[in-house]
Amino acid sequence: MKTPLQIISIVLAVLCVSQDASPQTGVSSRSLDFARSLILEGEYYRAITEFKRELFYASPDDLSFRADAIMGIGEAYYAGREFERCGEWVYAHLGDLQAASRDRDGAILMCRAYLDAGAGNRLLNILETAPNVPVSETEYYRPLALANVRRWADAREAFSRVASGDPYKSTADDHARIAQRAADASWKRPAVAGWLAILPGAGYLYADHWQTGIAALLVNLAFFGATYQAFDSDMPFLGGFLALVSASWYGSSIYGSTEAVRRYNDRLQDDFWSELRY
Repeated sequence: MKTPLQIISIVLAVLCVSQDASPQTGVSSRSLDFARSLILEGEYYRAITEFKRELFYASPDDLSFRADAIMGIGEAYYAGREFERCGEWVYAHLGDLQAASRDRDGAILMCRAYLDAGAGNRLLNILETAPNVPVSETEYYRPLALANVRRWADAREAFSRVASGDPYKSTADDHARIAQRAADASWKRPAVAGWLAILPGAGYLYADHWQTGIAALLVNLAFFGATYQAFDSDMPFLGGFLALVSASWYGSSIYGSTEAVRRYNDRLQDDFWSELRY
């Protein structure tokens, strides 16, 4: 037979469980708190497992609880730098978030995740086709997506269209000025570098790699000279070997010139992109 103290303890335990649990599903809000604590500890995938367990047991009618779990999973992916997976997860559940009036939070998280993943084209496609993305977020994050894929002139125009009174208006105006500077910057074309590199070193000079360009010119001239001298000295095997090496070096300098231009553009993009805030 249980003592009065044991009976009181059992009653209190039952009351605690009933207060912490959803009346429809029995899932506990404390479980979500535990999952959030795992994110803070860096245990991102354990947190996702906990959130998904609660989402599985949650009632379809428990909209707020489900939205918390969905957002928790997205935040765990984001904290673990799985940006594209975060974006895809939230995008797939925008309807659930909208039903719980959490679509704005979800849209912001989704957009940030795609931008951090460098998936501007994917975000542009979603913003143009998804019906559940709030209008303000669409008007602000679409020009950011355009800037993410280096369409700076289009981004400037889109930033300038953010309406007066919009909470993003002030930031959009600042970003429009950044986008204008980026659109006017001296971007270079890899194809031009490749054609210029037919003259050894000229492609590197176009990419502002002066020392590399001069070195490429001297090395190519040295190989061409050695190859010519070998054939002129009636040493065909050595000449053939040097011709092969010369051709390989020459081709590498052309390819290297185009890569140098791509790196130049990447650095320029990173400089402008780092000035944007989202």
